[in-house]
Amino acid sequence: MTDDERRDEDDAPQIDPIARWGDPEERWGDPEKRWGNPETDLPNVPRVDIPGEDANSDDAPEVTADINPEQSRLFWASVILANVGVAGVTVGPMLIYFRGETLVGGGATLLGVLALTRVYSLYREYQAHDWSSDEDSDDGEGDDSGEKGDADAHAHADERNR
Repeated sequence: MTDDERRDEDDAPQIDPIARWGDPEERWGDPEKRWGNPETDLPNVPRVDIPGEDANSDDAPEVTADINPEQSRLFWASVILANVGVAGVTVGPMLIYFRGETLVGGGATLLGVLALTRVYSLYREYQAHDWSSDEDSDDGEGDDSGEKGDADAHAHADERNR
């Protein structure tokens, strides 16, 4: 059988869907009509009157939160390192197994493990710090308990680590 004969047998009659089933817009109508006009149908967003603010101003008022900068640093460092760690621990073995790139995959896995280890050490640093004393005095002076408080903290940490 030649290619020309095969092409002649493969030519199926062309089906015109509009002739066979009709125009879909005539049959079912406009499918987007049920949603209406979203620009005119949107609800009005209520506004809250804030004393001392200009009612006609569209600028959002500045909101400042009382966040300890050290806690913020620990949090964001942990978030970034956790993302790096999870990516390294998951992508590294896949590179080793699927592509056979043991050097790059091993490096990615090692980087992930080190990043997750650092996240754990940041967590332990956060747990060991007495954050309640920072709320009372922000002038850099600690409480007068001195070494006794540190000894108690280490004793409790040793009990938790057993």
